[in-house]
Amino acid sequence: MVFDILYGMSERNVPRSSRHSSSSAGVREEDIADLAGYRREMNEILSELPIYEVAGVPFTQLLSGS
Repeated sequence: MVFDILYGMSERNVPRSSRHSSSSAGVREEDIADLAGYRREMNEILSELPIYEVAGVPFTQLLSGS
């Protein structure tokens, strides 16, 4: 689950990140009253994160093991 959150964050994939972060907290997305607002907040957080590379290899590639 942590892998899915990190991978979604590194891709700036808001639906994937929000789905896995909410489920890790024991909350289903269907139960979030303002899902659109939750995803907007998640998008703001992800838009501020820098994209890291290690020795020229994108973070998403490191996570996927490719």
